[in-house]
Amino acid sequence: MRRIVLVLFVSVLVLALFGPGQTQSLKLAKGQLLYADGAPAANRAILVEGSSDDYWYRPSWLFSGDTVKLVGFTDDGGYIEIVDLPPGSYTMKLVVSGTEPVPIKTFRLNRGYKAADISERIKSHVPKDAPIKIDDAWLRRGSPDYVQPKK
Repeated sequence: MRRIVLVLFVSVLVLALFGPGQTQSLKLAKGQLLYADGAPAANRAILVEGSSDDYWYRPSWLFSGDTVKLVGFTDDGGYIEIVDLPPGSYTMKLVVSGTEPVPIKTFRLNRGYKAADISERIKSHVPKDAPIKIDDAWLRRGSPDYVQPKK
């Protein structure tokens, strides 16, 4: 009898610990970025940063500050797609050379989303032909896991 109870207890414990790791369907956040005049923001660098939601198996007191940063590029039509962005609150910014990234949209992804529309019309005064300059130093500064080299 004890052996059966022990086997059941261990089975439930294993399922509880590894249950969240089961396969999930693909999540897609996509949209089109347009300038105020309706022209697509073609071939532009986009920075998406924010924080993901806490889950029951990741308590906030232990895993606080889960920041997410990623860089993507729009295509010729101004479309951008982000795959498997975790649920949370985010700000999408347009990267322009020589200045800080320009915020263009704040959005929230709720738990269980399958597809989200992140389309936006850029209202700020960013010239369409502003140069794009993404260098390694900028990517390292934007990366949460970048460690400064020791001197």
